[in-house]
Amino acid sequence: MASKLLKQFFTGGKSYFTVKVPEAFASAHAGCNLHYTFRIEQADPTEKYPNPAHFVKLLTGPNNTEDYTYMGILNPQTGEVRATRNSKIAETAWSFRIVRRVLAQIFEGDGMPAIQAHGWDVDHMGRCGRCARPLTVPESIELGIGPDCADQMGIPYPTRTKTSKPRCRKVKPELAPDKPVLLPEIDPASDQEPPQIIGNLPALPEDEVFF
Repeated sequence: MASKLLKQFFTGGKSYFTVKVPEAFASAHAGCNLHYTFRIEQADPTEKYPNPAHFVKLLTGPNNTEDYTYMGILNPQTGEVRATRNSKIAETAWSFRIVRRVLAQIFEGDGMPAIQAHGWDVDHMGRCGRCARPLTVPESIELGIGPDCADQMGIPYPTRTKTSKPRCRKVKPELAPDKPVLLPEIDPASDQEPPQIIGNLPALPEDEVFF
């Protein structure tokens, strides 16, 4: 059980995770599955978009590393997931509503304890959310981040020592948290300006509050 997943796991750039839905909830809501698997990947920065976007995708095929369908863009500051003109999953779909609520709880709410208290759960695929290398140490598995990447992201690592061998490759540092993020659409060749997403996550309708 990945009980200590932090928001840095989801903004690391290469995170894969599965949301487990309570059987009673899925049975009571038509079209809702017992689990959904998502990937959040970080785009490479460009001259036009120096702040890389985070794309949220849903597993829709048998290949659990490749068969992902684009859903929308994640705001790495607030955890808000927004659909764009290129989204292939409707915002009314249970997968979209659930990932939006899960990330809202982790970024702006009470985190994993609140999710698990209502019978839901979120597990990763055993790989670092930042470099995607396999995790083998119990502390890394709980956090979803390896010790070397934890250092790069400024996350305290319980058993980290100066003699520890790096288990994750170094990657580019995170964006400064106090800067607005310009999020590009999937088609950067378009003349349309990308949306600027800043501020607090808006309150969800009552039927969206699952936990």
